[in-house]
Order: sequence, then C-alpha cells, then structure tokens
Amino acid sequence: MTSKRFLSDDGKVLLRDVVLREDMREKIAEAKGKIVRERDEIPHGLIITVGDRVTRTLIKWGIRPSLVVIDLKEKRKVDCSIIHDLNGYFLITTRNPPSLITKESWKSIDLALKLASIDMKVAVVVKGEEDLLGFPVAILSQPGSLMLYGQPDVGMILVEVNEEVRESAKKLLLEAFNPV
Repeated sequence: MTSKRFLSDDGKVLLRDVVLREDMREKIAEAKGKIVRERDEIPHGLIITVGDRVTRTLIKWGIRPSLVVIDLKEKRKVDCSIIHDLNGYFLITTRNPPSLITKESWKSIDLALKLASIDMKVAVVVKGEEDLLGFPVAILSQPGSLMLYGQPDVGMILVEVNEEVRESAKKLLLEAFNPV
C-alpha cells in the first residue's frame, strides 16, 4: 500500500483517516446537486440528511428522514434541540474532527445505511463535525437514495445517488484528501 492509498479498490472501505487539503476547500464547497426550497421538490425515496439545519427543516415539513447525520451544531454553535425531534431513531455516535473523515465515521455511516435500508430510522450523532460525511453517504448509499445537505448561503441541496454521483464522489475524495 502506498502512502497516498486510503480507499479500498471497490471504494467502499476507508483504509485510513483522511484530511481535506487546504487548497481543495473551495472545490469541495461547490454545490453538487439541485437547490430545494419547498417540501414538494423532494421526491419519495430513502432520504438521508447531512446537517442539523437540513434535518430540522425536513422534520418541520413533516418528512422524517431514514438517516440523519448531525453534530448538534449550527454554524459552529452548539444547539442540541434537534435531538428532541429524533424520538424513535436508533442513535449511533461517532468521532469526526473538523476537516477529516475518519475510518470510524465511515464505518458508522456504512452501518447506519444498512439499518436504514431495512426501514429503521437512524441518527448518526457526530462528535466533531459532520460537514464532510456526505462523501461516505454518496459513495455507500443505494442507487436512488436521496441525500440532502446544507450549502452555506445557498440553501438545501438534493443529490439523487446513482453510479455517476458515486464515481464523482470517489474521484473528488481521492483528489481532495490526503491520508493522516
């Protein structure tokens, strides 16, 4: 294994913790899907949210996502009120420091997706930051899954997972991150 190699050949296992390259922050920040402003713009399917505000918005709209990935913060300020909206969700806690994707968080997302695929409601509560965990969601989700995440100063972004999205996420992961 070379020092740069951190993703399994099939792209489903993170072999080492990875850190976002500073020069790739802007590229990572570009919206990767369509902006959603209203409830009726969200199709039916297995819904996954990454972020507290997005999760809170969907629940307010009467949509209970199959999987939520949250860090109990909004714009870096602690706000645990979302936890009250997750009654009936199976909770998984994981560690993921800012600017990193850890093997632990990757495995937690993988487990959560497996549980969500058998109709369990699952919440991954991240100690640290959930911002970059859209990568394992996009790469590991079933085709047809719907990932929604917040884009600062833009709004809510919807990505329908398919093979093209998965391959694009893998390519960007390999380009924008280095092993720790």
